[in-house]
Amino acid sequence: RDLLAENRNALDLVARALLEHETIDGTEVDRLVALAGVGQVAEPGDSPVEDRSPVD
Repeated sequence: RDLLAENRNALDLVARALLEHETIDGTEVDRLVALAGVGQVAEPGDSPVEDRSPVD
């Protein structure tokens, strides 16, 4: 919940772009996030969650 609230401006910009264009690419998402002043979008695999082995 806090994460959404902290990034509300970026989420609103992305939502408006999607409503207008229906699809946007990663470059456009990066531009919108930067415009909102949030910083960089996390890349896949940047998650702080560690990999775990499947449970049998």
